[in-house]
Amino acid sequence: MGDEDQSGSANQPQIPLRISIEADIRFNRLAFAGAGAGEVQIDPASGSTRTDGGLVDLGGLALTGSARITGEPGRAVRVDLPHSIRLTSQTGGHADLVSLQTSLSPSPRIGPDGTLVFSFAGTLKVSGGIGGHYRGRIPITAEYE
Repeated sequence: MGDEDQSGSANQPQIPLRISIEADIRFNRLAFAGAGAGEVQIDPASGSTRTDGGLVDLGGLALTGSARITGEPGRAVRVDLPHSIRLTSQTGGHADLVSLQTSLSPSPRIGPDGTLVFSFAGTLKVSGGIGGHYRGRIPITAEYE
């Protein structure tokens, strides 16, 4: 027996996965009208928005989030996002970002260049009538399949 390296096999990736966020989710400028509760949804594939309830769209630019995964070319990956995130504002308000989705296909793979780029978005649910600039972190995880 020689000094063969047993640490790698055909099924184990040689390049670790790395995730970088290239753009944050950005919702339009919104105002409360009436009840002080409502929601706005951004579609992760098209970027289109839909506002419901007591929120009024004041315009501006709504953007999906964008992420880049780098890893071993051709490898299948699983990407997970949480179901919901609590966002807070400096004025004491809170909102929930729910139903997070990506633009990924059902079986995503790292491309031949070693990257996989996708967008992500969800539905922002606001209640309580407290305005502000809401912020939070979305933990995105990825693993080789």
